[in-house]
Amino acid sequence: MDISLFALLITVVVCVVTVVLYCLSVRKRLKHVLFIGTCDAGKTTLFSSIVYGNPSSTFTSLNENVSNVQIDKKNFVLVDVPGHEKVRNEIIQKYKTDTLALVFVIDSKSVQSDIKDISEFLYNILVDKIFIKNRVRLLIACNKQDATTAKGVGVVTHLLEREL
Repeated sequence: MDISLFALLITVVVCVVTVVLYCLSVRKRLKHVLFIGTCDAGKTTLFSSIVYGNPSSTFTSLNENVSNVQIDKKNFVLVDVPGHEKVRNEIIQKYKTDTLALVFVIDSKSVQSDIKDISEFLYNILVDKIFIKNRVRLLIACNKQDATTAKGVGVVTHLLEREL
């Protein structure tokens, strides 16, 4: 075998192994699940229900709540991000590169009056280059469905589609 062909073969193998290892390491470090949404959407209540097994009484906060959880023998870091725009943007930036998934919580009771803010926030998430590059999963959760004035999932979907 020609020495230059052998060198080329070794180079290709090293490149392939490097790319595979890089891809595997990137997926492994993506462990954060962020609960995001506008103010009073119910993010902390949902977070507390998952982490502690019951909803806790909540209040508007300026700091994130963070908890490690294990689901199906996999470890995740859940992050409850405050809804205030300035604070949430800083916290999202802090966790962005290691985010695996986003739970975008919408208050189904006030969605009609808040649709502009909700849509703008959701749009910014959908077009974020890092979230796109890392193929971050997105779940839109229509919260407070038990309230009599809550809008159904179909109405929330229609409002979001129309506004976006």
